Amino acid sequence: GGGGGGGDGSGAGFEFLVSGTGPRTSELQAAGSGSVLCGRFGLCDIVVGHEKRGGVEGENLLIGRVQFIALRTAHEVAIFDCWSKCGTRTVERSDGRAPLLSSRPGSRRVLLFAPGERFVLEVGETARVTFNPRAAAA
Repeated sequence: GGGGGGGDGSGAGFEFLVSGTGPRTSELQAAGSGSVLCGRFGLCDIVVGHEKRGGVEGENLLIGRVQFIALRTAHEVAIFDCWSKCGTRTVERSDGRAPLLSSRPGSRRVLLFAPGERFVLEVGETARVTFNPRAAAA
């Protein structure tokens, strides 16, 4: 997509940082649409799971080709992971009172966040995606 919204949640797109996995680690990225795909597949908006282990580059097969779908509405961001092997876990969020929920095999759920909230999702063993990385922590 072309150009994302601001970190305050007012735009229609997403801003995000990827850590613990490649190929674009620690690089502020943006997607201009209200929906993004995250996974190993090279055409995903958020590509994760391309890692180097023991000096060999390859794909982390624990992470799905499409791990989750993120949808933004005017009132919330919804994360859908209904199929992955390892699940998607919330490990941090700027709303400190909100629960750190996960969607995993045997216990699937939609993960909901405020549009401008900063939150971090973990997939696989070490791959993390931070949404709204420039938003202030609570």
